[in-house]
Amino acid sequence: MKTKLILFFCCLTISFISCIKDEPENIEADILSFSFEDYPEMKAIPSKESSKMVFEITDTTIDITRLIPKIEISTGATITPSPDIAQDFSDTVTYIVSSENKRWSRSYQVLIKQMIPLHFSFEDWGTAGTGIMKYPTLSDETWANANPGIALAKFGRVDEYPTRSTTDAYNGEYAALLETQRGGTYFGFKIPIFSGSLFRGKFGSINMSDFAKTVQFGQPHPQEKGRPIIFKGYYKYKVGEPFYDENDNIVPGRIDECSIYAVLYKITKGVAGTKDDEFLDGTNILTSDKIVATAILADNSAKSEYTYFEIPFKYKEAPNYSLYDYKLAVVFASSKEGDFYRGAIGSTLIVDEIEVVCQTYSSRDKE
Repeated sequence: MKTKLILFFCCLTISFISCIKDEPENIEADILSFSFEDYPEMKAIPSKESSKMVFEITDTTIDITRLIPKIEISTGATITPSPDIAQDFSDTVTYIVSSENKRWSRSYQVLIKQMIPLHFSFEDWGTAGTGIMKYPTLSDETWANANPGIALAKFGRVDEYPTRSTTDAYNGEYAALLETQRGGTYFGFKIPIFSGSLFRGKFGSINMSDFAKTVQFGQPHPQEKGRPIIFKGYYKYKVGEPFYDENDNIVPGRIDECSIYAVLYKITKGVAGTKDDEFLDGTNILTSDKIVATAILADNSAKSEYTYFEIPFKYKEAPNYSLYDYKLAVVFASSKEGDFYRGAIGSTLIVDEIEVVCQTYSSRDKE
C-alpha cells in the first residue's frame, strides 16, 4: 500500500510538471495602460478597436519633447522602444508590442497635443475718442470696430453705436452686440447702412477712395502661440428689415445674414509693427492669396437663442515661420455684406465666450 501511494504521488508530480511545461505562451500583444508618472491626469486605457492615443493638455510648461512614459503591457509581452527611454511626444511616437510567443505584434501611436486657447469673454468695455466723438470699444486693444467711422460721419451725434456691450450675455455680465443701422449721405458719399462690426485688428485712417480699405484685419500671431485648429463660441442673431442694397434701394424678400469667421494669413517677415506693416482689409479678407487657413461659419441665419459653434480651420498650406510672419483675424458683422453697404436695418448679432484653440508646433515644425 505504501509503495502504491509513493507511485501515485510520483505520477501526480510528473503530470503537474508536464502541464507547466506544456502551458502555451501568451498570444496577447496589448498596451493595457499608458500614463506619465509625474502627470497623473495624463492617462489612457487603449481600446481594442483603436491603436491611437492622443493626449490633449493646456499646460504649456510641460516639456513634452522629453517625457518618460509608464506603460503596462500584456503578460510576457515585450515592447519597443523601451518605456525607460524619454521620447518626443510632440510628434507621433510608435510603440510595437510583441506577444510572448513572438507570433503576434501590435503597433500603437502616441501623441501629446499642447493646446493654447485664445479666449475672449467681452467683459471689459470702455470708451475711445474725445469729447462728443467718444464711442464704445473693448478695453482689449487688440479688438477694434467701425464705431470711430460712424462717430466721424455723424459728428458724434449718435444715440447708440452699432457696436456696443449688452447684458444679454451667455456667461458673465456682458457680451458684444453688433447692430446694423440706417446710414445716409456723408462727405458726399451715399452709405445706406452701417453694419455692426467687431474684429481683431485696427480701424485705420479713413480711406476716402474705398472705405472698405479703412478696416485693417489681423493681429500678429507668432509661432509660440501655436497653430490655430478650432474656432468656437456662442452667438444669437436677429434678422432685421428692410434690406438695402449699395444704391440705397430696398430689396424686397432679401434676407440678411451675419458673418462669423477667422483667418490666418502670412505677411512679409519682420514688417509687423513698422511703417511697412501689412494687413488684409474689407476688400480681400476672404480672397487674398496670402490666406493660409480659414474657419468660416456656414450657418448665418437667425438664431433666437444662444447657439454654440465650433469650426475647424481649413488649411491651404502649412505655416512656414522661417519664410513668413503671420496674423490672425477674427471677424464678426451683423450684416454679411456690410463692407459693401448692403444689409437689413435692425439685424443684430450678439457674440460671447469666443475661443481660438491653437496647438503647439512640434519640434519637427520648429526646425
